[in-house]
Amino acid sequence: MSDTNDKKTLDDAREEINRVDREMAQLFLRRMRAVALVAEYKRGAGMAVYDPERERQIIERNSATLPEDMREYYATYQSGVMSVSRMYQKRLLSDEKTDK
Repeated sequence: MSDTNDKKTLDDAREEINRVDREMAQLFLRRMRAVALVAEYKRGAGMAVYDPERERQIIERNSATLPEDMREYYATYQSGVMSVSRMYQKRLLSDEKTDK
């Protein structure tokens, strides 16, 4: 009987992860749309894509809202998200240069 309960718990946990992943996919799309606006602004202002101090501040501020035992993992996660955002900005800026 324990195996059945363990399986149900595992299935429930996986379903929750699937729900969260679907929500995160939509949030990712929203974030990348905002990133495109940032890239457009940076292009017009002649700003660099990478601002390490700003990224550090964002990670520090957002990590502080989490339980201490999750902060390191969140910082790693957020660094990855920011890396993807920079890649997208660079592609957008590169594409615009080649379109002209």
